[in-house]
Amino acid sequence: LKLDPKYASPNEEAEALFDRARKLKRGSQVVQNLLQETESASQILLDAKTDLESIDNNHIDEGRLRLVQDRLQRTSRQTNFQHTPQPSSSSS
Repeated sequence: LKLDPKYASPNEEAEALFDRARKLKRGSQVVQNLLQETESASQILLDAKTDLESIDNNHIDEGRLRLVQDRLQRTSRQTNFQHTPQPSSSSS
């Protein structure tokens, strides 16, 4: 076993290695959580895409569009969806 000379004792080196292992374990849990959140957001967006692709271009179903928009707004924290309101056409 070869010890690293930058440590004063074998115990100090062992403690440093255990600290690193704990840090890596915490980091891997953070990454796992981010992967799960990303997978969830991806599924929401894929579902919205599927809904939008199923709309007949010759007949726009405004109700279905509103449902997709509402779902995206409800899940905006997960998907980072940002609704940009369309300017209203006012007849003055």
